[in-house]
Amino acid sequence: MDKPRKRLRPARLAWHIAVLGLVFFLAWRFIDFDEFRTALASVHWPWLVLLLGLATADRFLMAGKWLQLLRYVKSSATFGAVLSAYYQVGFMQRFIPSSLSGDALQAFHISRQFKGTSGMLATMVVEKLVAMIAVIVLALIGLGLALAEHHDAAYSWLFILVPALLVALMGKLTPDHHFAFSFL
Repeated sequence: MDKPRKRLRPARLAWHIAVLGLVFFLAWRFIDFDEFRTALASVHWPWLVLLLGLATADRFLMAGKWLQLLRYVKSSATFGAVLSAYYQVGFMQRFIPSSLSGDALQAFHISRQFKGTSGMLATMVVEKLVAMIAVIVLALIGLGLALAEHHDAAYSWLFILVPALLVALMGKLTPDHHFAFSFL
């Protein structure tokens, strides 16, 4: 049996066109096109292409990571829908105040299409924990690079404190309590 079509399809299309029209109007009204032309002329194109490629790869990897977590909680979300949610929420986060509200929009977007459960919230919490550990590792690398440039004994205690906190955090996230860290 075929699914019934949504009745508000033309109204939704009209809403999308109206929002797009507003965005174009605001862009036309507030963008200084002379400055934009000057900035565009000074762009080093190979670096711009590399930057866009890395940003695209990042979105694909982030969507794949969350899709794996969603598979664990038996979600039927598709890669295209998750990737679409990442791009849409990434755009919206330019206007809303925090990344948590962006995560809420992301969860809403996927749960609306694929009948989300409380497990979806758990996947977002695990994703934030993984991101926190990645930021700690990157902070250690940055700290190492900074201390290699300007070795100051007063900051050496950070090399003891930060890894100790990372080990303590990993110790609290035991495999029997958190499925994403079961490889430890």
